[in-house]
Amino acid sequence: GLLCLSGIYFMDEEALLSQSDDPARDYWLKIRPQKLALDMFYIDHRCFLLKIAIVWMALKARLFNPHD
Repeated sequence: GLLCLSGIYFMDEEALLSQSDDPARDYWLKIRPQKLALDMFYIDHRCFLLKIAIVWMALKARLFNPHD
């Protein structure tokens, strides 16, 4: 989702994969492992301050890097 670390970090996932010769392979070998690592980081470190930081990062990413 948009309010998770991997959602924020890979907001431009579609653009990244559109530049690939093999988008499915690159997703499974490059992007997916990074997303899982970010999700595991959140699970291991979840707290109120991290949630506030994620909301802030999502707002900042949406305001300064709008895709729509």
